[in-house]
Amino acid sequence: MAFLQASVAAAGDLRATPDIPGCDFLFTGIVEGGDARQIESIIRPSVEGVTLCLDSPGGNFVEGIRMFYAIWYKDSIETRVRNGNSCFSACALAFQGGSRVVGTGTIRGKFASIEPGARLGFHAPTLVLPDDKQYSPGTVKIAYNEAIWGASQLFLMSRMEEHAARGMSDFLYANTLATPPESMYEIDTIGKASLAEIGVQNVPMPEITWRGIRNVCETALVMTEGRLSVQADITDAFEGFTDAGDDGTGRLITLQDRFWSWSTEFTANFVVRGYPAPHKNERFCKVSLSRFALKRELGLPLDQRDVSSQWFSVTLWNDAYVPNDSSFSQYAEASTKVDETASVPWTALWDPMTPLANFVR
Repeated sequence: MAFLQASVAAAGDLRATPDIPGCDFLFTGIVEGGDARQIESIIRPSVEGVTLCLDSPGGNFVEGIRMFYAIWYKDSIETRVRNGNSCFSACALAFQGGSRVVGTGTIRGKFASIEPGARLGFHAPTLVLPDDKQYSPGTVKIAYNEAIWGASQLFLMSRMEEHAARGMSDFLYANTLATPPESMYEIDTIGKASLAEIGVQNVPMPEITWRGIRNVCETALVMTEGRLSVQADITDAFEGFTDAGDDGTGRLITLQDRFWSWSTEFTANFVVRGYPAPHKNERFCKVSLSRFALKRELGLPLDQRDVSSQWFSVTLWNDAYVPNDSSFSQYAEASTKVDETASVPWTALWDPMTPLANFVR
């Protein structure tokens, strides 16, 4: 990723790809000046939206940012990295622009996804200095200022938020800045994809079990708590969760007393109790799933399912100790408390450490 001035001609190739299933357009090659203009001129706005697939080693950081905005503001472009392709550095910044305005035209949703077998990687801005190793104070100052400017642009991307779409999650922003330019922070596990808010195509939904629901709850807790600090290994973010529940007073809750589920006409609901909460409360996690979406999506072949529809609605709340003479089942169904909410993908039912490579077909 280099802080180079935009060149006149575009180095990357953008073309329509009616021959590639799932891709309306394909961008390949090194990111250089002019590539954002290609997106603006070649890809026309579409009510149905189009899918832009990416396969690039990266390149010009400035142009990667420009491509991000060109994609975001088209209101119609989903981004994808296919199995066997890679998108690194400046390309990964452009990838983050994938979103659509859906419904009545006023709700933006995030539409950026990868397939198992794809590689998507991020790193911090580069401090570009001449190769002669003789650096004047002025040269160093310019390079430093450009690197700081790059970091500020990443911050602005992370603050881009419209309805359900964000330019970059806090988790991904923190880990991007913490990764030196000679390295790459790759989205290569279920947990990383969930916390980076990046969809994963072609991953089967496992049978819904209490272990899986706990994976969903724990992903939601990591998303909403201070556990999102930079982690060398995301195992650290999940390591505080155990099989033992706590009722807020220090008394353990056995597994069979921690869970409750019920269904309505429209949703399947699951509640897990006993997560640690401050001030001698216990934390509850409610996971809700659209029965309509579940039936529709599972009725389609795996490669035709829509990852933008495959989300759990998770509600977290803290409460004082629930007395022994109060039925947990009645409490769970009647509670209307809300402290935090999160949207968590269906793929989070899998263990967060599961490599995406396990799902390559």
